[in-house]
Amino acid sequence: MNQLELRPGKFTYSPEDDSLRQTLPIINIFIDGADFIKQVREWTYDETLSPLEPKMLYEMLHHEWKNKDKVFIGGCSCGQAMCNPLYAHIEEKKYTIIWSDITHPVDEPERAYTQRLKMNPIIFDKEAYFAELAKMKDWLIENIY
Repeated sequence: MNQLELRPGKFTYSPEDDSLRQTLPIINIFIDGADFIKQVREWTYDETLSPLEPKMLYEMLHHEWKNKDKVFIGGCSCGQAMCNPLYAHIEEKKYTIIWSDITHPVDEPERAYTQRLKMNPIIFDKEAYFAELAKMKDWLIENIY
């Protein structure tokens, strides 16, 4: 099984207008000890991919996935998740949570396409997954609200 760790951090979002640049809290996704968004950046050669802000990531990983086929797990360095999203299909089984079909739509001036990451499903122990989300919720309450 894979291990999920959600680490609070900061990220400097850099939209095209420098006057809008700001450093905000984010949650870094680590899977088996590796920074997942950083790995995806390397695999896709897309340096604009960034972590999501804490509240959005919590909602996506905790409950939004139950109502949608795919949810955001990463966004764009401009600060808008929908600008350059990273999506995952999340599925609940009896003892596990599975992330699969991880995709990264690319909208280039010449063409638009969806990059499907060639990777095995990421399988988490359900109890450990929700325990990590509970730690994230506690962090949100202490630091954001």
